[in-house]
Amino acid sequence: MKSKLILAGTLALFSISIASAHSGATGVVKQRMDAMSEIGANMKIIGNMARGTSTMDTEALAASLAAISQNTSGLSDLFPTGTEAAPSEASPAIWENPEDFGAQIDGLETAANTFLLSVQSGKEFDLNASFRSLSKTCKSCHGDYRIKRD
Repeated sequence: MKSKLILAGTLALFSISIASAHSGATGVVKQRMDAMSEIGANMKIIGNMARGTSTMDTEALAASLAAISQNTSGLSDLFPTGTEAAPSEASPAIWENPEDFGAQIDGLETAANTFLLSVQSGKEFDLNASFRSLSKTCKSCHGDYRIKRD
């Protein structure tokens, strides 16, 4: 129960901080920014467990992985042509390479689901290695398809 309260509090604080970052975003741009922000918030929760800065909690870990998977499902549909203008952080490369972009999103969903299955199996798994693998998918896509706007 305590971990659920910590998870809820973390997500609430994260939501407040992204509200200002997403000001001016509407429609599909806001939807995808919100989805990406939720993915980021859950990655932070998992990362804190992997680094040992928060207690390992398999229930919270599974919930975070499920949220990442849910937010990646259909995510590429939230990038229709013509939605790259600020405040979007989407690079025009998304529309130049839609197959690769879609494959990267699918890779994140697959990585999250594979990690989730490891957690749910009840067998021992390497939290750090699993988190690093999941993080690589985020980093790779952001490197190719995100423009950081101030």
